[in-house]
Amino acid sequence: MSLRPRSFGLRTIAVVEILKGGLVLFGFLWVAVGYDNVPSLMERIVKFTHLNPEGGPAGFLLNRVANFNPLMVAGVVLAYVTIRFAEAYGLWRERHWAEWLAAISSTIYIPLEVVELIKHPSWREITALVVNVSIVIFLAFVLWRTRSRAQRTVS
Repeated sequence: MSLRPRSFGLRTIAVVEILKGGLVLFGFLWVAVGYDNVPSLMERIVKFTHLNPEGGPAGFLLNRVANFNPLMVAGVVLAYVTIRFAEAYGLWRERHWAEWLAAISSTIYIPLEVVELIKHPSWREITALVVNVSIVIFLAFVLWRTRSRAQRTVS
């Protein structure tokens, strides 16, 4: 049995969301169970991923990580992971609310990606922007089709 293109697209995005949430959860648990030098870890992660340590989200995190509150970090991680996993579940089950959540959460990253691309042009930045814009366009199309179908049903 093959999936419709809409289902395949939504499930692909769901897998990406599971991976994002899982990576954050894994990283948090790794730090929580014994890695005691969080600033050093953050610097290594920023270097490994070739993020800009002076600006953007990576710079923001590095500047704040030295004085972080572990309980606050745990709360933010829990909220982020919960949203990612809920979004993945909803997309996998083709729930309308999850389509909206995914569209909004994906759109939020686009301005940040554009700024990073302008500051530090690279293939990684271009790829991230293209993938994210593609996801937003796909979700906008899905939402538009859902609305069109609903309006035809009501008429």
